[in-house]
Amino acid sequence: MKKLLGAAALALTLVACAHTAKEYKSAAKKAISSKQAAAAVGQSFTDITCNTPDATKVGTTFTCTATGKNDGKKYEFTATITSN
Repeated sequence: MKKLLGAAALALTLVACAHTAKEYKSAAKKAISSKQAAAAVGQSFTDITCNTPDATKVGTTFTCTATGKNDGKKYEFTATITSN
């Protein structure tokens, strides 16, 4: 799987606004599907799925996968909770 650091970094910034595990998961999906992520990476994404983080404390990581709309490839994102 290909890692997209630009889009993942964008997701990290937006995920930091959530408070529950479900909210972090939802925020990560929203960030990956955003116009900002598409501009940063050069394509938009479909079929976005994220794992629910095991905890909500700072430093917790979780993964998301998505399909590139332009190339059909699977992409993996790693989100890290940076504040809560």
